[in-house]
Amino acid sequence: MDSYKGGTVLIGSGVDPTGIGNSGGINITTGSLSLINNAQVSSYTRGQGNTGRVNINARDRVFLDRGTAINNADANAIFSAVAPGGVGNSGGINITTESLSLTGGSQLSSFTLGQGNAGNVTINARDRISIDGALYGGNISGIVMQVTSGAVGQGGTVTITTGLLSLTNGGFISTANYGGIGNAGRVTITARDSVQISGAALVPVMDNNIRSTVSTSVSSGSVGSGGDVSITTGSLSVSNQGIIITNIEGQGRAGNIQIQASGNVSFNGGDAISTLEPSGTGRGGNIDITARSLSVLNNAQLSASTAGEGNAGNITVSADLVGVNSGGQLRTTTSSNNGQAGDITVNTPNLQLSGATSGLFADTTSAGAAGNLTIQPRSNEQSVRVNLQDGAQISASTSSSGRGGELTIAAPESITLTGNGSIIAAGTGGSGDGGNLNLQTGTLNIQNQAEATVSSSGIGSAGNLFVDADRIFLNNQGSIRADTSGGGGNINLRSPSGNKQLLVTKLAAIVSIRGWYSAFLPLRLMIWDSRHKLKGRSSKLSRY
Repeated sequence: MDSYKGGTVLIGSGVDPTGIGNSGGINITTGSLSLINNAQVSSYTRGQGNTGRVNINARDRVFLDRGTAINNADANAIFSAVAPGGVGNSGGINITTESLSLTGGSQLSSFTLGQGNAGNVTINARDRISIDGALYGGNISGIVMQVTSGAVGQGGTVTITTGLLSLTNGGFISTANYGGIGNAGRVTITARDSVQISGAALVPVMDNNIRSTVSTSVSSGSVGSGGDVSITTGSLSVSNQGIIITNIEGQGRAGNIQIQASGNVSFNGGDAISTLEPSGTGRGGNIDITARSLSVLNNAQLSASTAGEGNAGNITVSADLVGVNSGGQLRTTTSSNNGQAGDITVNTPNLQLSGATSGLFADTTSAGAAGNLTIQPRSNEQSVRVNLQDGAQISASTSSSGRGGELTIAAPESITLTGNGSIIAAGTGGSGDGGNLNLQTGTLNIQNQAEATVSSSGIGSAGNLFVDADRIFLNNQGSIRADTSGGGGNINLRSPSGNKQLLVTKLAAIVSIRGWYSAFLPLRLMIWDSRHKLKGRSSKLSRY
């Protein structure tokens, strides 16, 4: 085993300020490699020339730990850099081992502060990678890829291949452009078994962000796009303040977040977020998740938003079961007058929502239009069951002058909406018009106090409510409702095949309210045809 302890111990290869020419690489082959107490492996250029690559091949383990070191200027690290004044490209870092551990504020870094590209960081750890904790008053453990202030060059790609990846107690993987010109790098993670992102730093640190994180970002004053975050794994858990985030504060496009899991994906008090910030110009990134099941709970958020000059990204989820509980949310939103919110598309046969602040939300608080919200079966499935409990909501809305989005639930065979006091709504509370609510299926069941509604509480017109179904069953206070003070809000019941069956029982209702007007339908079996439709004040319905 090769072990290097601080004080500071340095293995280095570089081009000095007056140098012209490329530096050689650093190659370490060993059983295990330990860097402790400020020990470093460094490849750099301060002159004119490229740096060599740092190659580490350790049969068993690579271990970095700051230990008891207190001089933060000498970080415990493996790094490859284009230093200030340097002209040339960084060679990057390549590690192959059984397991990799970064603790106590130790870091792997590839960056450019001069003129040239940051090199790639490539890690192949056959068993596991653990990135954990921070140094008191110092760094957080992590993998860093940066284009820094004044630099001109591209960020490299962080590529991780392992069995299990664990980011805990503030551990992070980050690519960023902090004031330079160039794109932030991409993060690509392939973990055979699982990825775990959990917790925050437990001690005071230099960085403002103490959450365990996978991120790509472009800061204010920077020019360049953020990189994508791509995770392919057996299962993913983001919990206890853990976060996956792509954001733009400068000029460029935020990276997309792409997650593919053969098993479960869980956000439990952790988030996946893509944002275009107020100072940003460009576009927010998309969030795309494919898994066997997805759970979003305990105030976790999947969020795509814009407050800058450009549109927010979309959220697309595909899973056999999607659960959103205990304050969990899927949300696209715009607070920008020059940007639209993205769409939400949920592909699942089984959507379960529970909790007063839980739900799916596509909204606008500005002149920008809200996104559309679509729920439909996954792949070749024929039905969708949407179960809302304890005040959970599905909503496409506007509270300002921007137009509300369309809300569509579509399934060839059946849609079931059930839940006490829960609401599926397309509405407006401002001057912008609300979007339509579309329910498209063979059999529609609305029961147990669930409500499908279009509404207007401001001067904007409500959207219309369209039900395209051969059979409609309203049971146990289930209702279809239009409630508007700004106009609009027609209810249209249509039968594509002509079966024309409507059953309303147990205090269920179809309600249309325009100011003073209301029409309640009594509790009987009712048959209607295409000559008789419920639409505003001229509503007619045949009763038998």
